Amino acid sequence: MNKAFDISGKVVVLTGATGGIGSAIVKEMAQNGARLVLVSRNEGKMHRLAEEAGGDILCLPCDITDLNAAQKVVGTIEEKYGRVDALLNCAGCNTRKPFLEMLPEDYDRVMGLNVRSCYFFSQMIGKIMARQNCGKIVNFASLNTYISLSTVSVYAASKGAVGQLTKAMAVDLAKYNIQVNAIAPGFIKTQFNELLWGNPEKNSWIEERTLCKRFGVPEDLTGTVHFLCSEASDFITGQIIPVDGGFLAGQDTLFG
Repeated sequence: MNKAFDISGKVVVLTGATGGIGSAIVKEMAQNGARLVLVSRNEGKMHRLAEEAGGDILCLPCDITDLNAAQKVVGTIEEKYGRVDALLNCAGCNTRKPFLEMLPEDYDRVMGLNVRSCYFFSQMIGKIMARQNCGKIVNFASLNTYISLSTVSVYAASKGAVGQLTKAMAVDLAKYNIQVNAIAPGFIKTQFNELLWGNPEKNSWIEERTLCKRFGVPEDLTGTVHFLCSEASDFITGQIIPVDGGFLAGQDTLFG
């Protein structure tokens, strides 16, 4: 492998590690020699994933919306490794309701995990990276960072915030040689959005609207994540990279 893309030995922390996208990233990075720290509320699933992926993996159960618990996890990471080379903020949630039916508790849950936890967990890890004068942070944005779809008003607001937060973090952390970027997945076939790909009408609309004519799979994201965690991306920061099968590029029409 080109040395610029080599992530072997790098300490990589993943929140939301047991989700469909997180699990695929864990397996790819373990295969390429990264030292992984998995952070998830689902302890049993996390340990099963670590066993399946193999390699050097530390599992730390934690609900990162509890900032005191999150700080203890970060302390454990620093004590064991002394450094963090990359942070992947994969944790996220959604509530699907029409705008007029969304409740304050729905808003607080989605914004609390998708934005507040991302912000403060990144801050905690960012302090370690600042002391070592290098690091990579990868946030997970969404198509909803750019556009919105029906019944996801809070999710869209949260992912819009993640997009701007990515740029703000990149600006503030540049002096510490920390690069901050985000990936905006398209429609990826995971349990998270089963409501879409499990519905024939919605499934057909998405496949027709996507230039690659299919849903993505979690493995479609791992190459971009790997790149953003490697030295090959040292001159890239503050960017939101769609990995969406061409959904945002436009649509093939009859006007050719």
